[in-house]
Amino acid sequence: MHVPAAPLWLKRWLAGSLICAILAAVLASAFRHSAWSAELPLLCLGAIVLVAVRFGVAAGIVGSVLATLIFALAFAKQPAVESQAIRANLVWMLLGGISLSYLFSTDDPDQHHSRKV
Repeated sequence: MHVPAAPLWLKRWLAGSLICAILAAVLASAFRHSAWSAELPLLCLGAIVLVAVRFGVAAGIVGSVLATLIFALAFAKQPAVESQAIRANLVWMLLGGISLSYLFSTDDPDQHHSRKV
């Protein structure tokens, strides 16, 4: 039985998203109790932009959502993130990651939706 290979855009989307998620997990675990913990989401935002440039807008958007979830879970004490600075930087990372992914991505917007007639 022949299983068709995944399309290139799906491979790029998965690779970029995993890079963002792994980077967020490593940063959150390594610097969880440091004085720099509030600035980690903003540092990760730079990596999200690079992922969007290299892997496309979908990878940047999904990567920013995954990274935000990972940071929120890492810094959560019981039901919510208590630090106002970390919460604000998580929001900036999510909103900045989505908007900057659209701004700096090199994807052709008609690439996935065009049909040959």
